[in-house]
Amino acid sequence: MATHADEATSSASSSSRCHYEVLGVESGASYNDIRRAYKLAARRSHPDKHTTKDKDTKEKASAEFQRVQAAWSILGDEKRREEYDKELERQEEVSLSIAYEVSLSEMTCEEEEEEEEDDDEDRGDASRNSSEEGANPRPKLIIYTYPCRCGQLFEATKEDILEGCEIFSCMGCSLNLKIVAKR
Repeated sequence: MATHADEATSSASSSSRCHYEVLGVESGASYNDIRRAYKLAARRSHPDKHTTKDKDTKEKASAEFQRVQAAWSILGDEKRREEYDKELERQEEVSLSIAYEVSLSEMTCEEEEEEEEDDDEDRGDASRNSSEEGANPRPKLIIYTYPCRCGQLFEATKEDILEGCEIFSCMGCSLNLKIVAKR
């Protein structure tokens, strides 16, 4: 799943087994249990143990040994393990609640005028009339929507998307939608 803080995101999406699974321990395992599991897994998968095997077996053992080393480099260091555990927890929360993955092209695009704050009361009638007659047009708010199975909508503004937001909540239930690159 995840590794060091900088590697957490890339490792999380590219690996199908988390470091705890690689070493065969529970996430709440003690340092000594992790160390013992690491030594056993390293001995079992070490490339020197597979010198007489066929090329495919050697490559698999070497890849497994590298996964074991990566797992130990994270789980054997208290600070890195803590960061890794936080990243695993975050990913689990997000992955459990995403109901839809859609591209922008699958969403409905609507334009609305942005609402201005109503300070007309403070300025008086003269100000209100002059602002209505020759006023500048209000900027357009671009909103992308997608229907949820509860009957409500997911809403995402163009501004939010440009700022990097990719997960949006339904207005009527607890489900989330993730905007992905075109499929």
